[in-house]
Amino acid sequence: MIARQSDYQETMGSDMVAFYDISMMNEHYNCKVRCNTGNNAQCQNGGFANPNDCSVCICPSGYGGTLCNERVSGFIYSIFP
Repeated sequence: MIARQSDYQETMGSDMVAFYDISMMNEHYNCKVRCNTGNNAQCQNGGFANPNDCSVCICPSGYGGTLCNERVSGFIYSIFP
């Protein structure tokens, strides 16, 4: 990826994939539609059903558990539960 303004080139990128990037990619490619069957997990705290297993949620940072209803103590980074 190349920044439009060269001054910002070094500010782009990260070794970790952000939750909102995952959410936007799933939205863009209509992956979230797979879990609209009514049998999907009832995710909390902004999480969404994992398109590969609709019974578990993909949670934002700070939340975990199957339904994103558990607070994570300390910093733990995980894309999928």
